[in-house]
Amino acid sequence: QTDPRITLRDSAGFITPASATLGLTGSAQVSVILTAAGATRITASQGGIDLGASRLFDVAAGDLVEIEVSVPPWFVVGEPGDVDVTGVDGWGNVVSDYVGPVTLTSSGGGCEETYLSGFYAGAMRVAVDCSTATLSETLQATDENGYTGTSNSFDVVDLACADGPTATLTLDGGTDSVVCLADGDTVEIAADTTGSTAGSAAITARHFVDGNGLSLRTLAGTATLSYSETGTRLVEALVVDAAGCADLAEGYAYVGSDDGEPTGPVDVSLSTTSLSTGEIGRAHV
Repeated sequence: QTDPRITLRDSAGFITPASATLGLTGSAQVSVILTAAGATRITASQGGIDLGASRLFDVAAGDLVEIEVSVPPWFVVGEPGDVDVTGVDGWGNVVSDYVGPVTLTSSGGGCEETYLSGFYAGAMRVAVDCSTATLSETLQATDENGYTGTSNSFDVVDLACADGPTATLTLDGGTDSVVCLADGDTVEIAADTTGSTAGSAAITARHFVDGNGLSLRTLAGTATLSYSETGTRLVEALVVDAAGCADLAEGYAYVGSDDGEPTGPVDVSLSTTSLSTGEIGRAHV
């Protein structure tokens, strides 16, 4: 064999080392580390061409290292928010036999202490009550064996303030945005909240949620949203002031294929406000 170097990969793409060098006999023995749990196989390739693969086998999660706490980008005072708590190993794999129990406490006191028991397959979802507006809050998880974890930062906001901010959101300069996407490309939409106005306290943060599950907290009034797949997304922008008062604005991003077909909202109007069973009415599209 002219080139003895072989590339190795597993189904999840997490294998170390990622190559092997064949000896004079055309073979090699190498110790590898796999960090993604689940069913996988190891494939050998060279120059982008697969040369062979192992049988399918299972990779089990490692020992428990920490408790992962996933939170929404913000909580609203008086409205319980869902929090996901999961026991994970050192590579983020779910430790399926983890059963807790876990206590959640908030760093700034904006959320009620919450006790969790009844984990299933290493994870549990719980509704957490947050009753006090607090900025840059986190949730800490602790179990009886000393394992811990901390969530990402979030805000607890009050949407019912008498003199809170007023949020406005434009997408590419309009209420909604319609863009066309060519195969393999990514399109960008400019989200802008600079037209928002403050109430009795200064605006200190803005949250942008792109409708794909990604969120951004920023001091800036603008954000660039990227999309690589077609579809309609609800884009949200939360404007927050120094007192924790907030207002929410929304718009739609319509991402269609660049194929000459129409993309965007379809307006439907009816000729009447009510109909009887079997009666014919008109709808204008």
